[in-house]
Amino acid sequence: MLTDFFDGIARWELPQYGTLAPLFFQDLGCITAVYTAATDAVRALLPRTEMRPIELLPGRCLMVFTALEYRQCDLDPYNELAMAVPIAFGQHVLPVADALKQALQMTMSAYIWQLPVTTERARVAGVDIAGYPKFVADIDFEELPGRRACTLARDGRRILRLSCETGAARDQRDVRLRSYTLRDGIPLVSNLLVRQLRCEEHLHGRAATLELGDDPLADTLRGLRLSDNPVASQYSPQAQAILFFPRNLADA
Repeated sequence: MLTDFFDGIARWELPQYGTLAPLFFQDLGCITAVYTAATDAVRALLPRTEMRPIELLPGRCLMVFTALEYRQCDLDPYNELAMAVPIAFGQHVLPVADALKQALQMTMSAYIWQLPVTTERARVAGVDIAGYPKFVADIDFEELPGRRACTLARDGRRILRLSCETGAARDQRDVRLRSYTLRDGIPLVSNLLVRQLRCEEHLHGRAATLELGDDPLADTLRGLRLSDNPVASQYSPQAQAILFFPRNLADA
């Protein structure tokens, strides 16, 4: 496991959460799928008019689903499933090709719409520090022939099931996400640096599947009129990450 990724990073104590900032994620894996959705429906989810969805086609913006397993991190092991909307915040919208590349590589700006996790400690820290929209749910991973799958449920009702092709996952790279959240009605931005030690990209619609369940959140997702197939997906079985402390937009 590489260690130099974390070298040279100044950290501060967060005694109320029993950890340090920025947060270190020493060992994680994830699957990601990028779908299109109805821009008008997605725009209704965004809390600020300055948040402009990235469109792949007129009327069709991007929606990203990422399921993560944090096997070793400062907040103890937990799982997470991010539902994010790639946005341009108060800027001109990116060209389509650049937007798709950024969504796949996580070198993008995105509004974090939903962020269920599996532990109360992860929920409290995320909500209190940066206003992440976290709630505790069941997030279970499954290894299938040639695929990795994740099921999200709460109170016995399935929200969704995401699966992705695996592949050799030989590539390595460093990527960045600027995540936008709201805390007490104030927009914040946090930088997430990810070192993918192994990853595999897929640019065909058969590489990932998204099945919606019977939870009310699944009904909300249906209302977004998601595409039947993804425009891109990614499998990264081994990665590291650093989540920096949130900042006000004036300081971003």
